Amino acid sequence: VIEAAYVIHEGSYKEFEGGWPQDVMEDIFGHGADTKDDDAGFWDFVTGGNDIDDSFGEMKDALGNHRPVAACATNGQLGFEGGGHALTVTKAYEVDGTQYVVIRNPWGHNAGHESAITDAGGVLNNPDDGSFTMSMEDFAKSFSDVAIANR
Repeated sequence: VIEAAYVIHEGSYKEFEGGWPQDVMEDIFGHGADTKDDDAGFWDFVTGGNDIDDSFGEMKDALGNHRPVAACATNGQLGFEGGGHALTVTKAYEVDGTQYVVIRNPWGHNAGHESAITDAGGVLNNPDDGSFTMSMEDFAKSFSDVAIANR
């Protein structure tokens, strides 16, 4: 609903060519968002920098304080063309020492992406709402950017 409203605000789907969640958050909420990526203090498995535990904690704290979290710029593992699709993180929790995140596709479904999501370590939750769960480690491999709304 928010995506559709934002597109209408921008003109139309034909005129709308995408963007970044942090820009949308600023337009909607009137304040910016922290962007976490390989260059801005999120994770980096290649060099071993930026502990994903810290990033998990930031997302969990934000969600606990009702601040939106969007995961974007998929690294191709989830089957979205071009890798620029944004999804929302709706929950972050831990079970027996393993950190998990619940992600929701704003399309309300994952039709055509189910195999790619499960191949990347995702577990499909509800086919009617587009949600799936991933370990934080798999999440970090599948997404390169996360936006966390400021308050």
